[in-house]
Amino acid sequence: MYICYQEIKLTTKIFFTYKGSMKIMITIKIDPKMKQGIEKLADEQLVNMSTVIRQAVDKYLNEHGIDWRELPEK
Repeated sequence: MYICYQEIKLTTKIFFTYKGSMKIMITIKIDPKMKQGIEKLADEQLVNMSTVIRQAVDKYLNEHGIDWRELPEK
């Protein structure tokens, strides 16, 4: 049995600011419908997609007991 799969690469620039100076860009791959959902939420909240994603990552880390603001710089 063969599964035909087309990979779609959607890039979103996400900037994380630490102590107001360092910014890092990461590229993620997501389902096109997930991207549409993020765009819809961003439009509803009048923010950009990066803000929605940063908020989601921050919430996820907090739920798992990680305070990224207190981590040492590398």
